[in-house]
Amino acid sequence: MKQIFVLGAYGQNNIGDDALLEVFKEQLKDYNLIFNSARPADTEKRFGVKAVPTYLSIPRFARPTAFARSQAIVFGGGSLLKEIEGSTPRKIAYLIRIILLLLAARIFGKKTFMLGVGMGPLHGKIYKKLSLFAANMTDLICVRDTASAKLLQELGVKSKVLVTADPVFLMQPGELKPENAFPFEDAKTPLVIAIPRYSLEKEEKRAFAEACDLMVERYSARILLIPFQVGFSKKFDDVTASEEIKNMMRYGQEARIWTVSEPRVALAAFARANLILSARLHGLIFGAIQNVPLVAINYEVKVGNFMSELGLSRLSLTSQELKEGKLKEVMETAWQMRQNISYQISNRVTKIKRIAASNFEAARKESKAAKSNNIIKSGSILLVSTTIVNAGNYISNLILGRWLGPAGFADFSLMVTLLLVVAFISSTLQMVSAKFTAMYAAEREPAKIFAVRALIGKWAWGLGILLGLILGLGAPLWSSFFSTASPLPFVLLSIGLPIYLGLGVDRGVLQGRIQFGILSLSYQSEMWTRLIGIIVLVALGFAVNGAVGAITLSLAVSWVVSRKARSGLAKGEKLTRKEKLQILSYSGPVCAALIGQVIINNSDILMVKHFFSSEEAGHYAAVALIGRIVFFATWSIVTILFPIVAQAHQKGQPHRHYLWIGLGIVGMISSIIVLATIVIPNQIILLLFGETYLHDAGLLWLYALLTAVYAMANVVINYRLSLGNGAGSFFAVLAGICQVSGIWLLHSNLTQIILVQLVVMSGLLLILLVWNFLVTRRSKSIVALG
Repeated sequence: MKQIFVLGAYGQNNIGDDALLEVFKEQLKDYNLIFNSARPADTEKRFGVKAVPTYLSIPRFARPTAFARSQAIVFGGGSLLKEIEGSTPRKIAYLIRIILLLLAARIFGKKTFMLGVGMGPLHGKIYKKLSLFAANMTDLICVRDTASAKLLQELGVKSKVLVTADPVFLMQPGELKPENAFPFEDAKTPLVIAIPRYSLEKEEKRAFAEACDLMVERYSARILLIPFQVGFSKKFDDVTASEEIKNMMRYGQEARIWTVSEPRVALAAFARANLILSARLHGLIFGAIQNVPLVAINYEVKVGNFMSELGLSRLSLTSQELKEGKLKEVMETAWQMRQNISYQISNRVTKIKRIAASNFEAARKESKAAKSNNIIKSGSILLVSTTIVNAGNYISNLILGRWLGPAGFADFSLMVTLLLVVAFISSTLQMVSAKFTAMYAAEREPAKIFAVRALIGKWAWGLGILLGLILGLGAPLWSSFFSTASPLPFVLLSIGLPIYLGLGVDRGVLQGRIQFGILSLSYQSEMWTRLIGIIVLVALGFAVNGAVGAITLSLAVSWVVSRKARSGLAKGEKLTRKEKLQILSYSGPVCAALIGQVIINNSDILMVKHFFSSEEAGHYAAVALIGRIVFFATWSIVTILFPIVAQAHQKGQPHRHYLWIGLGIVGMISSIIVLATIVIPNQIILLLFGETYLHDAGLLWLYALLTAVYAMANVVINYRLSLGNGAGSFFAVLAGICQVSGIWLLHSNLTQIILVQLVVMSGLLLILLVWNFLVTRRSKSIVALG
């Protein structure tokens, strides 16, 4: 049975919140429910439900455990996104806690629902922005009044929002029994139920008392004061306010304070009242359920919103109006018109009860829809696979570093670097394929995906053959320029280039369709073929030639596996001229981004090879290879997020939070790796390359740091690319040019070369973050004007 974690202000001895818990327990009885509670043991005993502490319970961590084991997170009623009472830090912390929970739910693919909630008040800009961020990460929002829906609309919320009603309208009354000690048994004597709130000021309490005296004096009514929140906290206890109001009354002997803990019993008592005066929202709702005339003290927007929904705004007073003595006049009006008001409430409540049920109907319908993208679950296969692939590639390089020696390893690193240079084309083809595959997958048009694959495939094979000819026929020239021992590795690599580009197209289709399993298998087959081929061929004495031959063979095997991208696709509708031009125009920014990536990731290797001896270049290549663990360990995050963001954008769904999720995960992984290179650099070098390469171990942390900075910049670039905005790509190209220029001018030692790159990458990240902020703000302004 699916488990749902229900969050609310439960366990605080508040009749209204306890009523919500009762309703959610009843309406979701087909699910395994677990509630958070300020007093979990008491909640479990009273309501017969599972409960965990509202905050962390150390060392058991019951709340995180409940979250991890639940498939859906429900915010169950109450006022949610608002400026709470207290200081600015407290208000911000409240909203951030909600955001962190929603972020975690989105990362782990858990459905999130806000059911029967109210929104506001929200006055400060920071609170509005935080609330917008939270709302846009929620799968379904059911608000209890139209004012809340209007507020969300004004904020620019894109999530699904429905106007429903407070779930408490679904609660059935209980039965008044002798043990409940109800103070007034005489049904003939008029009864006014008064519900104060702890926050009432002295002047407001006096106005309360005077209004109660009026009802006693004129209509011989009796006054029943019901404190809705009792015994949880002295500061938030309504009993004190009730006692003070009773003491202020001239006819205090006609008033009683009745403390009740069972919501259904309290609801039953409301049926005996002739008029309700309440400073509590759920006191008004209890009265409305029983069709009793209402007078409200509008201490928060939710009270005014509710009275507006009932068409009784004239019977709702603000705090200022209460202090001005207007309550007695309103009470008099309500009493005189009580039959008409009761009839009006009855008509409205019948409809409201039906609407209240739609909270749960909508949630059930949404829960049956396609699951939220589980970034952890759906990407875990790719993440694990990438780790294994990287480990395999590092093992290959370890073997070659030890077997070939610095000079031979430098030649092999050159071949890998050249392949990575060509990789910008393969990656361009993959990203373009992924983008348009994701678009058409979101629109469920497999025939268009087939057409995209066919079109980009033609480009890939044609360009691959051309590049292969250039590299293969020019092998002697390349060998002389780069000072390699033989031209044959260039020839062997040239054979694999057409296959490599064709492979990129099919991997893009797999990525765009979020088929991470087959995509992972593609990478795995490439790595294992390369590793085994290198071991066998180098051991047989083919040295660098054997290692490069293994690379070409691995590309061919992986291409065969990736052709499963055709599965489920059939030739049909062709791409229009406009669509082809759209694909072609999108290729430009993607190509630019990847050119920048290639320059940034590989120009230093080439320039060190040019400016320094083969021995020093080999040492630098080893440091760079280890430092790049950061980039390749986090690249899978970009791979996962790219199609998810593209599909969300195509469907008009919120997606900004994915950028911050990506930056957060990349930052966390990068920090761990950088810390390791600071603490144990020598051990890492010794483990991976041996004592020969220890000379430059001190550079390792610096290289890892610059790669971490670039990895985060790359998240921003690819996020914008997934939305179809390629302007950030040209920042990457400019950064690459600055890096090459800087190294050309400043290359007195290897440390200086790394520092040049670190300065450039830091500038790139800062510029991209500012640019992203400006673009986002501008797009909001355009939407607002529209």
